[in-house]
Amino acid sequence: MLLCVVEMFGSCLVIITVAALYEGLKVLRDCLVQKACTANATYNGDAVAVPTTDIPSTEIVKLPNR
Repeated sequence: MLLCVVEMFGSCLVIITVAALYEGLKVLRDCLVQKACTANATYNGDAVAVPTTDIPSTEIVKLPNR
């Protein structure tokens, strides 16, 4: 019985660690996207607004889902 509890606790720790690493990678990806955007583009987490040269408004470019 004790071995089963220890295994369950270890499994929970592994899942929490993997989830934290995944969230960290998402934050890192968002930071890299923000750095990659030029001064003429704005990034709000879901889409990048890129000013176009032909039309005075901006074009919204959707990023792939996470």
